[in-house]
Amino acid sequence: MPATVRAATDANFAQVVLRSQKPVLVSFWAEWCSACRQIDPALKQVAADHPEVRVVRLNIDDSPASAASAGVTSIPTLKIYQSGTVVKTMTSARSKAAIEQGLTSLFNHKP
Repeated sequence: MPATVRAATDANFAQVVLRSQKPVLVSFWAEWCSACRQIDPALKQVAADHPEVRVVRLNIDDSPASAASAGVTSIPTLKIYQSGTVVKTMTSARSKAAIEQGLTSLFNHKP
């Protein structure tokens, strides 16, 4: 079964992201953000191609507390969490290759 992009919310952010045993790629987005929708296919491909990474999306309008605590000031913002800590932040729309490049650091030196 291919991996899918999961939804994160203020209610489940700690469980889905911060307590995850796997590295987590979080896409902070909003319905009205065209660049956010533009990267959706790339996120789905990354989720399918990298089952070792959990890929989630958090709608900043529906879950403003998690977005604020993550320091998100513009969207789309991608943050990679490992053991509950942000290890990489990428802003603006990204291609699948650019997202995978951001994940490379996780695969090259695991804690």
